[in-house]
Amino acid sequence: HVLFPVHAAPEEDWIDEGVAEYLSLRVMRETGTITPARYNRAISHMRERGKAVASLQTANSHGAVTARAVALLHDLDLELKQASKGRYDVMELLRRMMAHDDALTLEDVRRMAAELLGAPPRSMSKERSTPAAATP
Repeated sequence: HVLFPVHAAPEEDWIDEGVAEYLSLRVMRETGTITPARYNRAISHMRERGKAVASLQTANSHGAVTARAVALLHDLDLELKQASKGRYDVMELLRRMMAHDDALTLEDVRRMAAELLGAPPRSMSKERSTPAAATP
């Protein structure tokens, strides 16, 4: 939370909690604290725990909602890397989120991701009930 100063809208606590949890896993992977295999297992666990979540929008994100948010951020990272041929990743999206002046909403995050991708993010499509499958 200290490293990601963002102001989320009242029903968008998934942004704060999901980003904090996702970044903690990512930092541990990138510093070698956990292996890539352990990171992938953690993402798979988050995906499984959050698969029944119908909506990220809640005033108090915890448990399954936060897990779903972590899987979503992981999927956004993969989608951004692939679409931009490595030019962008979720860290660029997070920078834009931190620079946003108003309280962030799901639609703001979707719009910012679309700006980077040049198209709406598949990992955030409204029709999907769960995020895409994990790949490293």
